[in-house]
Amino acid sequence: MDNSPYIVEITNDNYQTAVLEQSHKVPVLVDFWASWCQPCQMLMPVLANLAEQYQGKFILAKINTEEQQELAAQFGIRSIPTVKLFRNGDPVDEFAGALPESEIRKFLEKHISRESDAMVDQAEQLLLQGDLENALKLLQQAKQTDPENSNID
Repeated sequence: MDNSPYIVEITNDNYQTAVLEQSHKVPVLVDFWASWCQPCQMLMPVLANLAEQYQGKFILAKINTEEQQELAAQFGIRSIPTVKLFRNGDPVDEFAGALPESEIRKFLEKHISRESDAMVDQAEQLLLQGDLENALKLLQQAKQTDPENSNID
């Protein structure tokens, strides 16, 4: 899975582009780990599997804290695994420990934009322009597309 376009190993050399710059396009989930850390070894395949399932809706960036001690210190990493989510160049959320996949999905969903969210935004614009009929059609389409989205009610 390390050959995945959605998973990248981070070093001091590629941190700026692979995390900070990339996080302006999609969320970047940074996993701080070490080879001796058993919870890290349990978490890593879960994160890698999610990165594949979400197909580019976020990027998984892995930082080996043994090899990249400067980066780990820069972020004040005191325990591992620690996972930080970056958006627009900044860490915006994090969790520590090996969470179950269902909890990680909830964590990700808070930060990953959905197609239906864009439709809701578009409907709001139509409403502001006085186009109630098309706004309503778009909201109905968004609800059909993504019935689980709580932003459409």
